[in-house]
Amino acid sequence: MATPISLFVLLLLLCSSSIVAQSDQNVEFSYNKFNLSNLKLVGATVPKPSGALRLTNKTQNVIGHAFHPDPIPFRLNTSSNPNKTISSFSTHFVFQIVPSGPERGGYGLAFTVSPKREFPGAEAGHYLGILNRSNNGSSSNHLFAVEFDTVNGFNDESDGEGNHVGVNINTMVSDVKQPAFYYDDESNSPEEVTLESKKPIQAWVDYDGLSRVLNVTISPISKPKPIRPLISQEIENLSPVLLDNMYVGFSAATGEKSSAHYILGWSFRLNGDAPPLNVSELPIVPVEKKSSTFKPVIKAMLGSLSVMVVILVVALLIVMAYRRRLNFESLEEWELDCPHRFKYKDLHVATKGFKESELLGTGGFGAVYKGALPTTGEEIAVKKIMSNNSVQGMREFAAEIECLGRLRHKNLVNLQGWCKRKNDLLLRLQAETGGMVDVVDPNLGPGYAVEEMELVLGLGLLCSNPKAEARPSMREILRYLNGDDLLPGIDKLGSAIGARQVQETMARFFISSDGATTSSSIGQMSSSSFEAGR
Repeated sequence: MATPISLFVLLLLLCSSSIVAQSDQNVEFSYNKFNLSNLKLVGATVPKPSGALRLTNKTQNVIGHAFHPDPIPFRLNTSSNPNKTISSFSTHFVFQIVPSGPERGGYGLAFTVSPKREFPGAEAGHYLGILNRSNNGSSSNHLFAVEFDTVNGFNDESDGEGNHVGVNINTMVSDVKQPAFYYDDESNSPEEVTLESKKPIQAWVDYDGLSRVLNVTISPISKPKPIRPLISQEIENLSPVLLDNMYVGFSAATGEKSSAHYILGWSFRLNGDAPPLNVSELPIVPVEKKSSTFKPVIKAMLGSLSVMVVILVVALLIVMAYRRRLNFESLEEWELDCPHRFKYKDLHVATKGFKESELLGTGGFGAVYKGALPTTGEEIAVKKIMSNNSVQGMREFAAEIECLGRLRHKNLVNLQGWCKRKNDLLLRLQAETGGMVDVVDPNLGPGYAVEEMELVLGLGLLCSNPKAEARPSMREILRYLNGDDLLPGIDKLGSAIGARQVQETMARFFISSDGATTSSSIGQMSSSSFEAGR
């Protein structure tokens, strides 16, 4: 015989079972905001700070899942349900689809009832992340889904515009589908709903376990639930699909086309109507940065091209720096014994870029410019030698620098330095401003021949050479005076540089004892010509 204590324990256990059963028969939950703790999230799904649940971003070929963490007992073995028929259920949710560009995106989302919360091997695109090519249509899937598809073309060669709602059982081929619209309660006329309108859309999925009728209804966020559903269909083959315990949630995927898929609120109830959502308190979809829609191959090509451009730019800079170093810093053997080498930039600035206004005169192999150094203000004269960039021209330039660098005479303008830059050959000469040297008595007036005066001056320069071996003999002087021979390498005497009589390169008369015969020009000019720029 049972004791009073045993009867009390038995009664307590029976009461506890009744409470649990009663709880299982009325499973209910509601989410107005989402976080990491209240759902099972897989793939690209993340809750946003605003509370919105983003199933996928706008990246191509991604999958996202979100499921209620606990299984739902769709078949209960009770006295009122001895055959374990499928229980009635109802769900209400708000979703929002934002395409990646101005055109249609892809591919959509689905309310999903499944025996598992993860789908290994599932494919993106038309399979919405819940099936793949090998298991599509298999009865072992035990899958029920209501899809909100934005791309048509499953099992077709091309993808067309979607914007439809379908009911799928174990396959991505819908048993029944309709274009997305709702019936206005007043006019009972269909009003189109664009799933990718970037606006929140309400959806209701209601299944009656007794009549086996499934109703699917949608409407804009601003409208109440329409009386007439979009889809109302008897589903006779749902009984072998749903197991005793199933998970409910959402799945979404992108493909070559992409969109961001959001769930803003969700409620569910077993054996009753889903609790209504307070749409005024739902989170707002955040404004996201535009994702790239380029294919991976194009991205790789652009990346490779960018790397090549960077390499070419670096190589070009190295070559330019190397050439610049050669132009300014390279020294040849003949330069080691020559006067100081100046920077081209300093001489270019001193002569104001070799302006015509700074030209003193031309003669020999080039033109002479006046100038002032920008750092010290010292006045200088710069001869710019014409060069054909030939080997012979460089030899003559080298010989002229070497000869002039050794000349030191009170009546000669000294060579202070030189510069070579590409085809520009420059000589920096001493500038004299000591006064005018008059070589003709002004009392003579115009009563003399200029040619005869130049001849006499030229002979005077030759005869006054400090080296005896360089002076002409009397026989040579007579031949010059008679016009039988021309003076060697003498220009018009009115085109020189300084107050002293100048021989720029008369090398064979002033060269050292090695007997070289390099010759150049003789020039003369008063200091007033230098100051006046003539």
